[in-house]
Amino acid sequence: MSTRRFRGGITNNIQTEVRERRSYFEFIQQKKLELGINFLDTVHESKLYGFIDENYNIVEPNPELVSFGEYSGNIVGQNFLVSAYNSFRDYYLQKSQDVGIEIPQYFPGLVVKKSFEDINENYERYQTLVSQVMLDPFLVGRFADMEQMNFSSFISKLNEVLFDEDKKNYKIPKTGYILSPYAKVYETGLYVDLAPELDPSIDYVKSEIVSDSSFQCFGEIANQFGFLIDQNCPWRLVLDLKSPNVQSNILNKDFSRPFSAFYSSTYLMKPGLDDYWNVKSFYKRMYIEYFRLKMPGVSLLASALDSYPEESWIECYLLNRLRDLGFLKNPDFFSSDESPTPQKTAFKNILTDCLERFNILNREMSHGSGVLTYIESVCANILKERIELFLENRRSNADSSIFVY
Repeated sequence: MSTRRFRGGITNNIQTEVRERRSYFEFIQQKKLELGINFLDTVHESKLYGFIDENYNIVEPNPELVSFGEYSGNIVGQNFLVSAYNSFRDYYLQKSQDVGIEIPQYFPGLVVKKSFEDINENYERYQTLVSQVMLDPFLVGRFADMEQMNFSSFISKLNEVLFDEDKKNYKIPKTGYILSPYAKVYETGLYVDLAPELDPSIDYVKSEIVSDSSFQCFGEIANQFGFLIDQNCPWRLVLDLKSPNVQSNILNKDFSRPFSAFYSSTYLMKPGLDDYWNVKSFYKRMYIEYFRLKMPGVSLLASALDSYPEESWIECYLLNRLRDLGFLKNPDFFSSDESPTPQKTAFKNILTDCLERFNILNREMSHGSGVLTYIESVCANILKERIELFLENRRSNADSSIFVY
């Protein structure tokens, strides 16, 4: 066990907390070298692991769920994850019985207690929260005393609200939810949690786990079966999609198929290709609720919502996507058209390209070369650049706050 009692997560002093966090970070870096096992840094370097593909598209799982078995109760996971974990667990328990290798004290029986969470259910709950937050300025905030707005004016004001400082963690598209602090790693379908009751903010518990005399053996065997140890929560295992064993199992040993292409087409979906309609639906629901509260007893005509131009919806959608990536911020949005910031100029140029595609393709949104595919490509490139810059600055110990989710 670690003889040092790290106090990160349990102090009341900011300076002490920073110092303690730094001490634990240095400890875990050294410990990783001593143990010689592979971890995954899910806080900094691989924060979006499982949520982006090799081309930096934001993705979600297309799950095939199965039970881990009677030993785990009603816990389910992705079929290939369950297969890999149960092979690891069976091997470990057999070795424990045959030659007496120990199981870390925090993981008795290597029982899975948490794995898959449905991103659609969580996103739906998140949208309810976002609706409440975004509607507040219209009901009790700066727009409350204004006369009832038409739909077009409401959208214009709502787009302003998006750039309020206290709204930056509230995002409308599902891709934005994935980039927000509210998304959960379990939604990737790649995690196995053996002790979800433990608090990842308490460094002392983490130091105890990795200092357990049996943890090195645990980590080595987990690595052998294609799992990484979550550095921030060492009681969680993460499926390593680069592991030859994992790839072989997912491909069912059919190596005639490139792994990335097969995995992406079989087990992943791009939520950005549906987010355009998510954004339209959200804005409409918001306005319906706003109208109901501002004009009780008055019926809202469907034509009031359906007359908003498609070109304006494209602009609204693009605005949301670039805002969620941290590419467009408050100063950019409110800069004048006569003296725009570089980011606003880029936004306008991308929008022009989108509208040209929209018109050339006879207003078809889902064409393979159409608006939605183009916006996906643009966003993937922006995300790639921001992640690479973040990692470069982190390696040089520079300010790494540029990557804002």
